Amino acid sequence: MNKPEAIIVDLDGTLSDCTHRRHLAQEKNWKAFYEALVDDPVNEPVRNTVEALAESYAVLLVSGRPLDYLHHTLVWLDEKAISHDELHMRKSGDNRDDTIVKREILAELRKKYDIVMAFDDRDRVVKMWRDEGIPCFQVAEGNF
Repeated sequence: MNKPEAIIVDLDGTLSDCTHRRHLAQEKNWKAFYEALVDDPVNEPVRNTVEALAESYAVLLVSGRPLDYLHHTLVWLDEKAISHDELHMRKSGDNRDDTIVKREILAELRKKYDIVMAFDDRDRVVKMWRDEGIPCFQVAEGNF
């Protein structure tokens, strides 16, 4: 049986423009960094691309954000009218590298979907998607 085709879309720095709070990440002030996400503007070129692709593919949001900020994330998605099929986030207390967390999420998603492309900003995560055989569109410089 054929699985539905899907795209993976990262949030911070990809679908959302988190420039205004990036200094908090550099300071390792993660609580403030994630709480400020509700003020992120949408990266409109990414939104427009994802909306066009949503006509043909399931949209899977895959984020390194901890589940502690699920409510903040859902509020942002609702206020910005971001439609998606699934949202996957890092488990609370999981401080492993994004590449490990997202690779594990990918393994679960592949049971249900044929992943055809990804959108991300972070260099090492982009490399991981590509290493997994998924074409990845890098939407911003991400050497952090």
